[in-house]
Amino acid sequence: MNLRAVAIGIAGGLLIGAAVIALRGPLHSNIEPVPLAEDRGQITRVVMQYQPNAGPLVIPIYQQFLAVLNKDVDIVWVVGQQPDIDDLKTRLGAGCAQTLRRA
Repeated sequence: MNLRAVAIGIAGGLLIGAAVIALRGPLHSNIEPVPLAEDRGQITRVVMQYQPNAGPLVIPIYQQFLAVLNKDVDIVWVVGQQPDIDDLKTRLGAGCAQTLRRA
């Protein structure tokens, strides 16, 4: 294939694409953007997931996060079975376990 044929193909594709965009017009969305709750101030709810096999990695992070999180924030935990919930309560310790409830 020669260079002239490639240039004509590219130019033709660009012209057709530009024509389609020009005929169709800009895309508009009827959906208005809605600010997140965090944009209006304080976080009101947090969803946290726990898998027991990740406990050694995530428990120190969870403890640090929960220690500084405002007590008015609703925490929704995604946890498997009751033994996993008991494991999480034990690992979090007394200072953080009161925030745990099953979602």
